[in-house]
This record gives sequence, C-alpha cells and structure tokens, in this order.
Amino acid sequence: MVVGDLVSIITPTYNHAPYIGACIDRVKAQRYPHWELFVLDDGSPDGTAAVAERHADGDSRIHVWRREHKGPERLVELYNHGLERSRGAFVAILEGDDYWPDDKLQVQLQAFEPDAVMSFGLCRVVQPDEAFMYVAPRISTVPTAARSNRPAGAALHELLRLHNFVPAVTAMVRRDALERIGGFQSGHGMVQVDLATWCHLALEGPFQFIDHELGFWRRHEHSITTTRVAQMARSRHRFMTAFLSAHRARIEALIELDEAQLTAAWAHTMHPFGLLWKQGRRHMIFGEFSAAQTTFLAAMKEATTATEWVRATVAWLASTLRVDLLTMARSLINSR
Repeated sequence: MVVGDLVSIITPTYNHAPYIGACIDRVKAQRYPHWELFVLDDGSPDGTAAVAERHADGDSRIHVWRREHKGPERLVELYNHGLERSRGAFVAILEGDDYWPDDKLQVQLQAFEPDAVMSFGLCRVVQPDEAFMYVAPRISTVPTAARSNRPAGAALHELLRLHNFVPAVTAMVRRDALERIGGFQSGHGMVQVDLATWCHLALEGPFQFIDHELGFWRRHEHSITTTRVAQMARSRHRFMTAFLSAHRARIEALIELDEAQLTAAWAHTMHPFGLLWKQGRRHMIFGEFSAAQTTFLAAMKEATTATEWVRATVAWLASTLRVDLLTMARSLINSR
C-alpha cells in the first residue's frame, strides 16, 4: 500500500475540445487527492487548451501546456515533456478524450504490489452514443505469466506478437522504472507510445493486473486507433524488429523466443488481409456492424488462401446478421 505518494498524470491531447473538460473533471473528482495533472496540447486548432484552462479553474495541481502542432508521430515528446516536469513517484496515463472512474487512483495505489513496475486493470469503451461494453484486456486469453510478467520478460510472449493487453488509460508506472528505460518510448513513425513503453518495461520487473475497472476509453471517428490502423500496424512492426535486434541477448536470457510464431504474427498483421481483418474485428467488437460488413467484404477480395476467404466470408455473414460469433465462441470456451 503506497497511499500518500504523489501521482503525476500525463494527459496528451489534440482536438479534444468536446472531451477534455470531462477528462479533467473526473480527475478532480478522484477520491485520492495527492495528484498533479499535466495537460499537454499538441497545438489543437479547436480550442482544447482554452477549455482545459477553464476546467482547471485555479486548481494549482493542474498545469496546461501548449506547443505548436507536431503530429501524432511525435506524441512521445509530449509524454516525456510531462514526465520531465512532474514530481510524482507514480505516473499515470490519461489521454484527453478518455476518463477515469472516481476511485481509480485510490484502488490502484492501495493494491500496488511492492515489486511491480506497472499496474493496470479493466477498461470500458465509450462510444459516441454513450453505449458501454468491456474491452481490452481480454484477460482470460492472456497467460498468467505474461499478464504478471513473472519472470521478467514473460509479457514479451504477447507483446512481441503485437498483442497489447495493457490498456493505457488504466496504466500506472513507477517513475524509477520509467527513468531506467529512458522515459516513454516509441519508434520511428509510431503514432502510439504505450506498446513500445510496455516492451521496455517488461525487461525491468513484474506487472500487476487489478481486476477492477480503472478507465474509460472513448472511441470516436477521429480517434487515431480508428483512422490510422494501417500506419499503426506498419510502425509497430518496424519498432518490434528494431527492439528485438537491440535487445535480443537480454530477451533470450529471459525467455525462449519462437521465431516462427513471431514471423507468422508479423506477416499476418502487415498483409492487407490481416489489416482488414483486424479493422473488421474492431468494428464487430464495438458493434459497428455496417462498417464491419464493408471491411470484411474487402478482406474477402484480399484473401490469398482458401482459409482466409472462408474466415472473411463467415465474418461478413456474422456482421450481416449483427452477431459477433467469434466473441461468443471465445466466451463459451472460456466459461468451460
């Protein structure tokens, strides 16, 4: 239990004027009072910074900073600027269009294990119509060793296959662990910071999963995870290749690498069929059935094997029936 320690909250934001007020208000509503919030605006033209300053309302714990727009490929610079300015022993991530339940910091700090470098929990997606459903991590599909990163490096079995099972909106990291890896990490052209940072942290010590809702991830048509799926996949592939090359000896000392599995996972993610399949599955998970229909139809045309064509066809039929058969099947299997 580490209650009493200061938590530094890093909030990168861009064109989040409709959401940043609620984001800040939910931080102010936290039951745990020992926090500082750094709202870091990437030159939003929609007045995001002005809205943030209004909602800060003279609270000395809230700091709003604005830079000229540099784009999501340089998002990691915002994260590390916030890290450099902050003082907390713990660092939490809250992007400007997301928000937290009121007990987030309290629950997480009370449960934080002494040897864990990072903890995370369940999150929900929030759609534009305010419909809710559980999203990542689908923790039942993640092996216990990977989930807890015990022994150190075990999480890389999943992370290296591009399975990011740690929702950034729920993550809290020890500052000293972040400093050991040189701050938040990214790769050339990457439009996200979380996966690269988790890979580096996996070499530092255990993770901790807390079975509690610790964040709300807002999904909307302008989200990077909605608009830049192909770019995200390609940049993550480049990062993973570089990360594995740079740290191979250390990784192999911790875990046994399955090179064939990695190659297959990366090839699937980079292939047009793989990209379309992933986007279609995302639409299905979020109940966006019409978009899923269009995406799976495109995937059928990009299929290079009979198996891929059958998968896309079944998925297209499921989207037409507005039933997520894959998630239902996984739920049945996991309930046995």
